[in-house]
Amino acid sequence: MDEYIFEGKLGYEPLKFLELSASYRYNTNVKKKGNEISHNVVFDVTGKTDYKRFDGALRFRLTNDYDADDIPW
Repeated sequence: MDEYIFEGKLGYEPLKFLELSASYRYNTNVKKKGNEISHNVVFDVTGKTDYKRFDGALRFRLTNDYDADDIPW
C-alpha cells in the first residue's frame, strides 16, 4: 500500500509560556479499487512552564477529520 501525505503547520507564541498553532494534513492512500483521501485539521493551545531542571507543558487540542466524500463543497 502506498500513502502520500502533505502537511503544513503554523505556530505563534504571543507570550513566553503560551503557544497557539494550527495544522492541516491531506492524506491519500493508494489502493487497487481507488484512492482513499482524507483531510485533517488541528488547532492547539499549549502552555509551558519550567522550574529549576524540570519542564512542564499542557496542550489543549481540537481535531476534525474528513473523508473527501464528507466535505460539502
